[in-house]
Amino acid sequence: MIRIVLPLLLLFALASCQSGPTKKVPEGQLSASIINDPRTATGLDVQAAGEAAKMHFADTSHNFGWMNEGEVVTHDFSFTNTGKSPLIIAGASTTCGCTVPDYTKEPIAPGKSGNLKVTFSSAGKWGHILKSIVVSSNAFPATQVITITADIKSKN
Repeated sequence: MIRIVLPLLLLFALASCQSGPTKKVPEGQLSASIINDPRTATGLDVQAAGEAAKMHFADTSHNFGWMNEGEVVTHDFSFTNTGKSPLIIAGASTTCGCTVPDYTKEPIAPGKSGNLKVTFSSAGKWGHILKSIVVSSNAFPATQVITITADIKSKN
């Protein structure tokens, strides 16, 4: 197990670039993101977990394939609230300013869908890249990791 996890952690560390600013949670949305939170100081409230929002992505990864250095590409990740409470996204963060997430800001009712649009700029990048986007919400579980990959041809 450690043979798999350690190389992956090293790969994430090497693939990331300088940390850019993350998006802040809009005023009043943070308190709404903990409504029906099944996680407590004493463990998991099973009844609350059953009533929580649940974020289900159709796909959690996308490969842009080969691209030239300097290209900017986007991909839309669609998700559905399969839970019983409104889904509120508190934020989406990345390890690099080259990857910018934009997501549905309004609460998403049970059974309804939302969108996470990821824009990646390959300026100054070359070789194989792997970028992660961490989506935080009031869903259970509270975070979802989305990944993008690409192989970038250098201009030189």
